[in-house]
Amino acid sequence: MNIKILFLTIFCCTTFGLTIAQESIHTQPLSDEIKSIQILVNNDPFLPPIIKLQGNDMITLKFDKLSIEEPRLRYRIFHCTANWQKSDLKDIDFLNGFNNQLIEDYRFSENTTVSYIHYDLNFPNRQVSPKISGNYAIEVYYETAPDDPLLQACFSVTENQVRIQGKVSGNTDFDFNKAHQQISFEILHPQLSIHDAKREITVTVLQNNCLNFARKNVQPTYIYPNRMVFEHNPDLIFEAGNEYRRFEIQSRRYGGMGVEWIRYTHPHYVAMLNTDEVRANKTRQYDQDQNGRFFLRTTDGDDSDVEADYFEVLFNLNSQESIYPLHVIGDFTYNNPQNFDLQFDKTTQKYQFSTLLKQGFYNYLYVSALDDENYSMSQIEGNYYDTSNEYLIMVYHRPPASRFDKLIGWQLLKTE
Repeated sequence: MNIKILFLTIFCCTTFGLTIAQESIHTQPLSDEIKSIQILVNNDPFLPPIIKLQGNDMITLKFDKLSIEEPRLRYRIFHCTANWQKSDLKDIDFLNGFNNQLIEDYRFSENTTVSYIHYDLNFPNRQVSPKISGNYAIEVYYETAPDDPLLQACFSVTENQVRIQGKVSGNTDFDFNKAHQQISFEILHPQLSIHDAKREITVTVLQNNCLNFARKNVQPTYIYPNRMVFEHNPDLIFEAGNEYRRFEIQSRRYGGMGVEWIRYTHPHYVAMLNTDEVRANKTRQYDQDQNGRFFLRTTDGDDSDVEADYFEVLFNLNSQESIYPLHVIGDFTYNNPQNFDLQFDKTTQKYQFSTLLKQGFYNYLYVSALDDENYSMSQIEGNYYDTSNEYLIMVYHRPPASRFDKLIGWQLLKTE
């Protein structure tokens, strides 16, 4: 009996421990109170959240908390692996200073129908700074509830020890100028000694900052002294997708681009978006999008951080009922499409969804969930080889006997 109990205990601990270890971290709210998370480099929304080790760049975390009670929040910083799991490092291994600091910069909203507190946190700061490169995550929590984080926000610190050069092409190993894009690149490391590239190097590629289409642990096609080549690799072929749809809710008085109407319905404003149509199997129309980003801005006040209001935004998609679940994606969904699930209304024969968003300018797309992990744009948006996309390549190095993954370089490729 004791042997069986011991075996069961070891099995359960191993199984559940493995599950926990495999959970990856990404920028997202962990409470319904948290909205409008942004993580910016030098307040530039077009830059990926990456700063240089011992450099002059600044990460700024911005977010709102809809509850105006208990404004005092604290934050802690974790070091993460290349695959965004928490490292085994202690604070002293990766941080200068002390963890679990107060967020001192916060302000209450002004003249809004939805009350909130806006927070700003800069990193590095006087209390804490990074010692090493790699992936980092910030967790924010109530001072009175440290075990219940309100949000996670991710960024990276790089050493820039390699050079990356590459290109994006519609001429892929799947098709020629049709529905896909393929990237090829090489990593040059003349000053860095790498003995076993397949064991020491980890490469991740993101399309438009979307984890749902990420390619992880991409292997090199050829390995040369001081150079690795990545080409003709099926892992580097992506659905080309379509240009992002857009809407503006910058004013309470009138609807902007993509908005049918705006009106006040207690207790907040409501914005009805124009009904969207299926764009698959149609001629692609070029549009100047921002590859999924959102920008918070109001014309109803001078300070968008605290004077921008929150609107309930209603999405409508004119489509036949699908055998697959349909979701909205964009940076404002924080790579959680399952939380932005469209529902089919049999009366109107349309898909509908609503969510609370801060005034601003938003990009979005509709995707089909093929299963719990795989999403496709082909059914609703269509795939067009000449779509404007961005591909972020991140290269990590874990030398023999090292306990963490260093970020040694990154490059942002854009379609021409």
